Amino acid sequence: MQDLGIALSEFHGSFNRIKNHLNKIEYHQAILRAYEARDRAILGANYDRVTFWSIVNSIVLIGVGFTQVYMIRSLFEENSKLGKFIRRSKE
Repeated sequence: MQDLGIALSEFHGSFNRIKNHLNKIEYHQAILRAYEARDRAILGANYDRVTFWSIVNSIVLIGVGFTQVYMIRSLFEENSKLGKFIRRSKE
């Protein structure tokens, strides 16, 4: 009977240790879940910001390209007011 009592007390001790370890694991998982949620929110905000500024940059780049084409073409046209203005300033 004493062997059974010792084995039972060892079982209870092991069970309590395992339960404590599982509680600690659950606590750490909750903390990591909170970090992940925060990081996911930051990631979403950064994605939106990068997308917005990329679109703005693309629009500006296309606008500058069209402006350059217009200015180069106006240099070769005789009746263009902009071409006359640019050619006059170089003389």
